[in-house]
Amino acid sequence: MGILTLIFAAILLFIVLLNNAAAAPIRTMAMLPTVMPAQSPSNSSTLDHEQLMRHAIREARLSRNYPMGAVIVDSLTGKILTGAANDAHLDPTLHAEIVAIQKVARKQNVYWKDLVLYSTVEPCPMCLSAIIWAGIPRVYFGSSMLFLQQQGFSQIDIRAADIAARATFSTIEIHGGLLQKECNALLIGYK
Repeated sequence: MGILTLIFAAILLFIVLLNNAAAAPIRTMAMLPTVMPAQSPSNSSTLDHEQLMRHAIREARLSRNYPMGAVIVDSLTGKILTGAANDAHLDPTLHAEIVAIQKVARKQNVYWKDLVLYSTVEPCPMCLSAIIWAGIPRVYFGSSMLFLQQQGFSQIDIRAADIAARATFSTIEIHGGLLQKECNALLIGYK
């Protein structure tokens, strides 16, 4: 009878743990992992990160809606494959990162693992999810989501690092604060 009691207790413990895990709150911004500072990882050290972010800033200035831009670069050649501005005035899902991914997806022979995405703002949950699903392994951004919120932009309060941490099937590097002052300047007083 002792073994049945242990099995029953183990099953009850498993049920309790399962219920507690399901009810666990999503981490708040204060508990999220820190985004890496913008620096060159060894496999993309030949890229001029600041120059590439300046291209994203130029794209952001072309936006007719929100001043947010992105570029996607081949990390092996340094070639900019595409740039995009936020087109959410046409379709609410057309954030700059999504538009850039769609443009690259139309090309043939895309090796997503060799690409780097530069965005003037920290990718929102929708955009970072698309970046992860595309297989882009590195992202650099300028303005943080926290700064966007301080400027009055509505944001889903889940940071890029938290989305990346939950994508257990993928590894992605996220580097924040690249040309942060210039990216922030695009947003100050916009809303």
